[in-house]
Amino acid sequence: MNIQKQLETINSLEINERINYINDILTIVYKFENLNNDNELQGLSILDCLKEIRLSRFVESDMDLRLLDGALIIARSLKNHNKRLLELLNDAIYYSNYYPEKYNKSELKKEIAKIESFKA
Repeated sequence: MNIQKQLETINSLEINERINYINDILTIVYKFENLNNDNELQGLSILDCLKEIRLSRFVESDMDLRLLDGALIIARSLKNHNKRLLELLNDAIYYSNYYPEKYNKSELKKEIAKIESFKA
């Protein structure tokens, strides 16, 4: 099944039902990354799906971390969407307080500073 078809199937579900498809959405993320996909609309659609699932109160913290990692992969691959990337990097900084082995706060801050320097 292609990425777009899988994404449409997952997006057609209610938010609480999407929780059961977290592994599928992460598979879509990795397919998107491996294909070096430059389809901006598809990337944004994946980000929206990840965001909706992350905002759901049904997601446990370990799953949220996996979804955040997936969202960072997609956001970093998209051009001209630094606002979304900055939001995700700030989320990662928050988690770096609890999972310093997973998220390096100083590296995240450097990445944010680099992005913000381009805006000036």
